[in-house]
Amino acid sequence: TAAVEARVRDFLRIPKAGTAPTGTLDQRPTAPLFEAERLEGDDPFRLADLAGKPVVLTFFLPDCPHCQSALRFLKDELSRIPAKSRPVLVGVSIDSRSYSVETTLVEKQLDFFPVLLDPDRDIATAYGAFAGVPDIVLIAASGRIAYRGVGWVEKRDPSLLRLRLARIAGTEVPMLLDAGGFSGND
Repeated sequence: TAAVEARVRDFLRIPKAGTAPTGTLDQRPTAPLFEAERLEGDDPFRLADLAGKPVVLTFFLPDCPHCQSALRFLKDELSRIPAKSRPVLVGVSIDSRSYSVETTLVEKQLDFFPVLLDPDRDIATAYGAFAGVPDIVLIAASGRIAYRGVGWVEKRDPSLLRLRLARIAGTEVPMLLDAGGFSGND
């Protein structure tokens, strides 16, 4: 029982039983650093090389329609953010067949960002990316995780992600007006 409890606590990042919580309220976790092979085979990608820059880390499947929709949104939205503060988009393919990933992204005109391979699922494990795709993690310039969203709902996610992208980019947060009941810019 103790061994199973220890594994579950470790997997879910729950402190050991009997330990008092530490830290301040609402302290965002630090994004796990990693190194990975790039789809195009250039030098390995190191998240540490982007220190001080905001990052959009997206776990995706190339043939997933929700992933494709999210990537099209990110392509358009990131191009609207000034280059000096624009978050860097990095994709982690859940599909380990690199030929499939490359072909699909080219066909769908979504080959505009670096794609990393994660054949042993080390990156997905470090980020707890198990629930579904797309799994979008926004990392602030401080290196802390500012937001995480799993899945893509066309009626909800683009507007809310637009706000969150502006926030990590340090640009003016746009107003969001929606007849469905949500409005605001915070």
